[in-house]
Amino acid sequence: MTDKIEGARATLDSLATKRRRLAARAAEIAEERQGLALSAHANGDKSAAARLGKLSDEAARVTGDMADLDDALAEARRRVSAAEAEAANEARLAQVRSILPFAAELRGAGVRAAKALAELRAALGDANGAVAKMQDRGVVVADPHVVRVNMKIALDTELMAVGLQHELVAPGRRVKIDVLLDRYASGIEAKAHAILGESKGKKAA
Repeated sequence: MTDKIEGARATLDSLATKRRRLAARAAEIAEERQGLALSAHANGDKSAAARLGKLSDEAARVTGDMADLDDALAEARRRVSAAEAEAANEARLAQVRSILPFAAELRGAGVRAAKALAELRAALGDANGAVAKMQDRGVVVADPHVVRVNMKIALDTELMAVGLQHELVAPGRRVKIDVLLDRYASGIEAKAHAILGESKGKKAA
C-alpha cells in the first residue's frame, strides 16, 4: 500500500514539474511576443512577423498542453487521495481485526467471573449460614449483622483493585475475606473453648 501511495505521489510530482515548466515557457513566449508585436504590425518587420507567427503557434500548443496537464494533475491528485484513503481504511481494518482476540479474552473472562461469582455466592452463603446456625443454637458469639457488614468491607477491599467496589475502603479498614472469616472462626473457637473450659472446671469443683 505504501508503494502505491508513493507511486501516485511520484506521478503527481512529475506532472506538477512539467506544468511549471510549461507555465514558465508560456511566460517567456508572452514576453517575447510582446516585444515583437510592435515591429511586426506597426513597422512591417517580416522577420518579426515570422517569429511572431511561430511563437503564436507554440503558445497555442503550450496552452493546450497546460490544459491537458491540468486534467492530468486533477486525476493524479484524485489517485493520491484514493490511495491514501485506501491505506487509511486498510490500517483501520487491521486495527479492527486486532481487537478480535480481546473480544474472545473478554468472553473467557466473563465465563471465569461467572464461575468465580457462583463459588463466591456459595461460600458467603455458607459463612452466613454458619453464623445463623450458631445463633439458632442459642450461642451468640458473633453478631450476624456485623459479620455481613465486615464481609462487604472485605469484598470492597478486593474489588478496589479493579475499580468495581461499592464504596471506597479506608486503608485502616481494608481486609481480605479469608483473613476476616479466619479471625471470626478463631475468635468463636476461643470463646467456645473458654466456655467449655469453665464448665469442666465447675464440674471438677
